Amino acid sequence: MLGRTGILGLLFVASGLAAESAVADEQAEVKALLARMAEAVRVLDYQGTFVYLQNNQLEALQIEHRRGEHGAQERLFSLNGSPREVVRDGATVTCILPDRDSVLVDKPVAQGSFPALLGIGLDELAENYRFERLGQDRVAGRAAWVVGIVPRDNLRYGYRLYLDRDSGLPLKSDLMDEAGNPVEQSMFTSLQVEPDSLGRLAGLYTASSAPEPAPPAAAQLGWAFSMLPKGFELDLHELKPSARGTDQVEHFLLSDGLASLSVFVERGGADEALQGGARMGAVSAWGGQVAGHQVTVVGDVPLDTVRQVLQGLRPNRNQP
Repeated sequence: MLGRTGILGLLFVASGLAAESAVADEQAEVKALLARMAEAVRVLDYQGTFVYLQNNQLEALQIEHRRGEHGAQERLFSLNGSPREVVRDGATVTCILPDRDSVLVDKPVAQGSFPALLGIGLDELAENYRFERLGQDRVAGRAAWVVGIVPRDNLRYGYRLYLDRDSGLPLKSDLMDEAGNPVEQSMFTSLQVEPDSLGRLAGLYTASSAPEPAPPAAAQLGWAFSMLPKGFELDLHELKPSARGTDQVEHFLLSDGLASLSVFVERGGADEALQGGARMGAVSAWGGQVAGHQVTVVGDVPLDTVRQVLQGLRPNRNQP
């Protein structure tokens, strides 16, 4: 027969199991909402106006988004400041600057104006982030679920997302720093979703099964990263022309699946090159000399993260 102590112990165990179950249910619910968001961003047609706040600079843009044959088709029109238009068709981005009579074409890694989480494995993200349900709100006159993507350490930023209850689209996005303060915000002020496109929301988003290009093998690179923050891996390595035109710059893209940062390595250095740390809004940078090369690390991550990456960069002795 159990004594009083034994009964209390069982009650504590039962309470702990119930709490763990509630946390697991919340994680699963939020991941389902995020999966629905990714599907909505991928398949819905919509248009509206949103504002973007960074470094105390407020920008208003009009957006038209359509699902195209080769991916998303998107047009962005600036509503304040210098007139410009950005057109995205799949992976190609064209920036039109009427006042400069110029057109710029690029193929960036980042996609979209709001975090879409397209192709990101939510289960893999859970190793470095936890998912929280934060209640309900209204944005642009539409009811929204509020969820959080909270980092498990101080080496990456988190998100607070307001997801449209009807369509799943992200109505508002707050990028949160390590202290929990918003450092970058995007928010729709008006949004119209094409009713016909809602029928495309057949179910939860499933990442494409097409194999992704393998990241470059570390032994083939001239540089090794010995102190990468937990979860960050090398996604891309490429050579870019130097601004001085005398040499090439090596560019490394590192990511944990949500946060990303770039490492630029150039032979020699310049008097105006960054030495030490700097931060502007959500963007952190750290520069310094490593083995006769100027190294600059830049990304939407805390300052300690870019510093740690630079301090762990060394010439690769295993290079063929």
